[in-house]
Amino acid sequence: MLLAVLYVGAGGFFGAILHYILTLTSNNSSKSSFPTRTLVVNLFACFILGLITQFLNLSAEFNMFFITGFLGSLSTFSTFILDIQKLSRKEKFFSIIYLSLSIGLGLLSFEVSSFIYALF
Repeated sequence: MLLAVLYVGAGGFFGAILHYILTLTSNNSSKSSFPTRTLVVNLFACFILGLITQFLNLSAEFNMFFITGFLGSLSTFSTFILDIQKLSRKEKFFSIIYLSLSIGLGLLSFEVSSFIYALF
């Protein structure tokens, strides 16, 4: 049990750092309240998850480290929900667009990564 917690914690450490780096590098300097940063991070995580899930014989330790820890801290569902809630108060139309883009492009990112994996 302690080892599992360490795997998840170590993965979470690196996922949180990458999340921070991606939010710094994604340009959200405009005056728009559209949550571009969260969208970029979540789409990236969906793409990586799609690639990783293609490897069917991954160890339980790797799944704890990478999927639960790393991707769990990289992807930001709670921030996603908060962004939708904030956006819906100001711009209902854009909150619907953001929700649709996040889900639609997230699924597409996952499928594209599966397609890329199948090529190799």
